[in-house]
Amino acid sequence: MLNAPEGAGSDHLKVAQMENSYKDIYELMRHALHITETIRVMSKALKAAHEESQDLFSSWNNHFVGHTLNPVVASQSLRTLKNSALLASSLHERADSFVDRLRNEAKIV
Repeated sequence: MLNAPEGAGSDHLKVAQMENSYKDIYELMRHALHITETIRVMSKALKAAHEESQDLFSSWNNHFVGHTLNPVVASQSLRTLKNSALLASSLHERADSFVDRLRNEAKIV
């Protein structure tokens, strides 16, 4: 919130405060956009790793003859990758919402 200074020069101070708030919001938005992009890339990478692991798990016997696969470990690994991908996707949605709120705030200021 802006403090409304009283007395001589109060308009100048109020404008200066508004300018600083505006700059702060855009600096924060710049960082938020970078974080959103990073989370989006992480989310896609985790989803791709999960899908690739599923393919590998389902075709294990065809590719690795003579090597046994522990189904419990494979299942846990797939579940961990899936949950990590879902978490990253949720974080990405939250980050997008935060950027949208910052954009709305920038319009107000």
